[in-house]
Order: sequence, then structure tokens, then C-alpha cells
Amino acid sequence: MPNEKTSVDQWVRNEINNLNIPYTEQTSDITVVKNALKHASKQGGTGVGKPEFVFTINKQLIIVEDKPQLSELIRLSDDQKVDLQIPAATAKFAVNGAIHYAKQIVLNTSGDDFSEILAIGVAGNYENHKALIYQVSRDETANVNIKEIGILNDWQQLSPSNFDEWYAVNVLGDLSSSQKDELDLKQFASKMHEDLRN
Repeated sequence: MPNEKTSVDQWVRNEINNLNIPYTEQTSDITVVKNALKHASKQGGTGVGKPEFVFTINKQLIIVEDKPQLSELIRLSDDQKVDLQIPAATAKFAVNGAIHYAKQIVLNTSGDDFSEILAIGVAGNYENHKALIYQVSRDETANVNIKEIGILNDWQQLSPSNFDEWYAVNVLGDLSSSQKDELDLKQFASKMHEDLRN
């Protein structure tokens, strides 16, 4: 079932289409994810959870929720953590809703396939929007961890050809290819300098 036709829905749909990947709207074609969302309503009832967009890139599950106003991007609790109150925060704020769905999936699936999900909240419209990414993961003791990854300025960073490096740098904290090249060059230059001095 397609999402409502707000400007931000259309913008997000366009960005995902530009990635040239399959995606679903308000459901998932992955059976275990669909089952995990059966009672994951962000409204607080027992209804089905319906993320705006669900897709995978290089086996990484990504959940997207969007809202039409920038003020609806995220709500933090008094201790500056993402507020997951149902429905006060999860139904009214994009990041909070995306994290809610991701949390339901990591808690209600087994194994490692979906023990980590990227949750993206987007708010605004075609001209003025903001997207935030969070990592939602389950550890060995079934605790859920939520980690802010940052702002997503360019959705092409998530394209299948760019994703692995983006993930390594932004989620794992590795150096980018250009940073590694620069470091290698500096080390080579330093070694050459020492060789020339001796």
C-alpha cells in the first residue's frame, strides 16, 4: 500500500528510487520482518507496524519514517536520549517512529540477520528537509542499543556501490579510502625522508 502523498514522502521515495534498489512501503516483503511488525503499532495498540519505507542494501535492513514538518524530526527525553514513549513520541516524530520499528524487529527476530538495523527519520519537504540515521542493535543478552550515526546529506552514500565504505566509516568508525591513502602516503613520505637522511 503506498504512503500518503506528502511532499516528504515523494522526496524520500525519489531518493530511494535513485538508489536503484527494491523497497516496500508500509510493509516488508521479508517474512520475518513482516511477522516482527505484526503487533508493532507506534500508536500503542496491537495493530500492525507500518514503516513508511523498508529496504535492504548489501544485506543491511533499513527502516525509514518521515514527517512533513521539520519540527517533527525527533523528540528527545529529559536525559537527551531518543524518546520512545508510545504514542506521544513514536507516532509523532520521524526518528522516534523509525527507531520504534527497528527495535521491534531486533527484539522479535532471532539470529544475527536482523540483530542490527539502520533507522532513518526524515522531516520536512522537497526544498527543506533533514534526515538522521540511528543504529538499533541487539546484543548477546537481548539488550537493545541505540546509537546516533548522524545526518544523511546525500542518499547516494547508501547506494550499493558506496554503502560498504559509508558503513565502515560512519557506523564502525574506520578511515575512509581517501584517509587511508593519505595516511599511507604520509607514512611513505616519512620513510623516504628518513632513508634520504641516512
